[in-house]
Amino acid sequence: MGKTKKPRKAYRPRAAGPQGAMRLQPWTLDMTFGPIESLLDQIEAGVALELSEDGEVMYHAAGRTNQYPLVESIRGVAETYDIARIRAAECPSTQAVHQFVDKVERGEALTSEDLLACRQSVLALRHFTARLSRAAFEDLARTALLKFSMDEVSGANSIAMDSESPQQATQAGVEIPE
Repeated sequence: MGKTKKPRKAYRPRAAGPQGAMRLQPWTLDMTFGPIESLLDQIEAGVALELSEDGEVMYHAAGRTNQYPLVESIRGVAETYDIARIRAAECPSTQAVHQFVDKVERGEALTSEDLLACRQSVLALRHFTARLSRAAFEDLARTALLKFSMDEVSGANSIAMDSESPQQATQAGVEIPE
């Protein structure tokens, strides 16, 4: 047998880079959707939701010490995927998640239909996210964080405008249109 003149190409394993699909990193999907899914499991099992000292509904993940404001956390995830829906038409609707959060915020009783609709919506969002590239997911997260920061700043500016005189607001760095 003759020997080939070309040297054999060395195997170089490559990590899933920025173009790798999120389904190749299930731990990232679990970090995003795991708390919501476990919350829905707890509500279905009849576990009572905890309230903070401020009267805010809190979520305490099993096996963890941190507590999260339930309404703000889930609404943040839903608003993130609202941004994704603007970018990509194939992104599932977050309407059921928003309705679930609104009912929890108002203190209304949750029905099994509400839980099922929210669970199906979260599952559809998980599947959509699994198809995204890592770079697209990171860009979506960055855009959402930027939106939340801008909303926070604009809310703080409107509060400052309501409470201060025009001269004080200008000194604080807020421009007042005339």
